[in-house]
Amino acid sequence: MGLANAMQHVQAITILDASGTAIYSSNAVLVGQSFAYREYFKEVAAAPDADMLYVSSPFTGVFGDWLLPFAKVITNAEGKFNGLILILLNSVEYSQLISSLRPTSQSWASLAHGQGMLFVWEALGDSTPTGQNLNVPGSLFSKHRSSGQTESFYKSAVTANQQESLVSVRTIIPDTFMMSNPLVLAVGRSYSVLTQLIFKEILFLIVIFIVLYFALATLLFWTQHTRRISYKETKSAERFAKGLSDKLSKFVELTPSIIVLTDIKGAFKEVNPAFQNALGYTYQELMESTLIEYIHPDEREEFRATLKSLTKDKANITRLIRFRSKNATYLSFETSIAIYGDVFFIAGLDVTEREIEKAQLQLMAYKDRLTGLPNRGMLWEHLNQAIHEEMNERHNTAVLFIDLDGFKLVNDTCGHESGDKVLKIIGKRLLGVVRENDTVGRLGGDEFVVILSRIGSERDVEFVAKKILETIKHSISLSGDKTVTVGASIGISIWPDHAFTADELLNLADKAMYESKRGGKNRYSFAN
Repeated sequence: MGLANAMQHVQAITILDASGTAIYSSNAVLVGQSFAYREYFKEVAAAPDADMLYVSSPFTGVFGDWLLPFAKVITNAEGKFNGLILILLNSVEYSQLISSLRPTSQSWASLAHGQGMLFVWEALGDSTPTGQNLNVPGSLFSKHRSSGQTESFYKSAVTANQQESLVSVRTIIPDTFMMSNPLVLAVGRSYSVLTQLIFKEILFLIVIFIVLYFALATLLFWTQHTRRISYKETKSAERFAKGLSDKLSKFVELTPSIIVLTDIKGAFKEVNPAFQNALGYTYQELMESTLIEYIHPDEREEFRATLKSLTKDKANITRLIRFRSKNATYLSFETSIAIYGDVFFIAGLDVTEREIEKAQLQLMAYKDRLTGLPNRGMLWEHLNQAIHEEMNERHNTAVLFIDLDGFKLVNDTCGHESGDKVLKIIGKRLLGVVRENDTVGRLGGDEFVVILSRIGSERDVEFVAKKILETIKHSISLSGDKTVTVGASIGISIWPDHAFTADELLNLADKAMYESKRGGKNRYSFAN
């Protein structure tokens, strides 16, 4: 009874005599009841085979739960049928287990009997009833079973929910351990909402293998306690366990996703070839070090905290981690980290290109595409930051609004390509005038803005404005022997003398720039 209670997905472990009467059960209510009318008993009693593990179709039990029966024959001293050992898996408890193993909330998982009856279906917001027959003509289930393959992958409409899905199907039946009927495990996701990556399904399959192996091992344990198990059966179970272990090892070896096993300190216990190939290290080099050493220094403490935070209540965490490759570059991996016992499973996919594209998009959002200078959005942020800092340090901030004189003539006579070249050169010249902590940006067209931080007086600003006028008026060489010259009109506003907010400073500097235009151009003016 203690073992049945320890396995929450087991409804009961029961021993039936040759007549089908329960003579022992982990659920005392069942003792003395006859189950000879049940198909699982009739199937075994009709053709008992001591070497066979009988897996009968799911059925509704006396308590209203859907149950999946596993049975093993008990023989007497003459080798004749003397009853059976019965383990009943509870679909409700088992569905909770499968639900916790689904890689994403959008995915679904199911377990069906080999003849087609659905035993467990777990999907977000889906009320598909247990007991549905999946073995109908043209169904995904029938295609898989008729193919004769143990593993299949489909993009097809699913009978259970009528959704177009990407589905991975596996028939669970060992090569060296006889089962009357296989189990069919499927995991899938709706094709329209498929956004997660395959490494979470890797963890899902690993845990499913472990759970099924544990269930079969439990059945063997109880068989040994009810009769003298033969040497042949023992060896068969050992071969099955070894075969399962070999298949899992092969799966880990061939998957393109990285898989790493470590302890709480990050010491390697196992790595797959995908991890070695991605980073360029040999197996020996990795096993003589720790995973922490290859993680970006900025992320090491967070990774240690993640390992410590994993518990039975929170057994899976997703993290973006950068690993150092052998050529000293860092690769980004989207990883899923889980714990089993005292071993941490880390599975992940290389998303370096995605992260680079993301960074480039973020850069484009704040940079002027032509000159590479900060655009209006970044200028506004820098100006607000400068004002905030000056409030605490009691310095001034100046805004210089610059509009090029004569630029339209260059565009009209020399073409836009030449105009673009002029804008790029002017941007570089402005950067050469200011300090490192100042900001040069382009608003658009031929308008530039310079933000001067930590200035002492108007004379400091005038000194910079004069240098800008001087450097801009130098001639610019274009293609061939052609040269052009442009000037600049500058408007200046100072915080806090003229305004207190970034918008007001920019507006006043713009108005002062037009005063310079009206005053003859190629000059600077302060805001009133």
